[in-house]
Amino acid sequence: MTGRPLFPGEDANSQYDMITRLCGSPDEELMQKIEEKNSHAMRMVIESFAKYRRRNFRDYFSFCTNDAKFLDFIDKILVLDPERRMTVGEALAHPYMTEYYVPEDEPVTSQPFNLDEPIEHTLAQWKGIIWREIHSFQGDEKSPKIL
Repeated sequence: MTGRPLFPGEDANSQYDMITRLCGSPDEELMQKIEEKNSHAMRMVIESFAKYRRRNFRDYFSFCTNDAKFLDFIDKILVLDPERRMTVGEALAHPYMTEYYVPEDEPVTSQPFNLDEPIEHTLAQWKGIIWREIHSFQGDEKSPKIL
């Protein structure tokens, strides 16, 4: 909606600061989850950052939209706690996404992706795969081969 990244942080700390300035600092429930899954030291690090209240998105995004569907969508996806955040399925089915949502073309995996598995392709191969996918999506079957 803005034509620019929402959180263009230069490093993890500046990015965390930008996120919490808009979405608010973690509440006590989330802090307990963070401590349970990490350590008390991690909780102390997070507590050392400045505390912010969640901004009113209607006010924050007023310069680019007054679209109620967009504001509801962004309010539900910009939630720090992943257990309270809208799921991918809910996001795809949200009224804001109606124009892009094709239920019969939305594959669902039977299990979570394991991002710790070794990468099966080189960087050049991934670029080729992505390039072909982009051109396939655009209906351009004559895309150049990068591999």
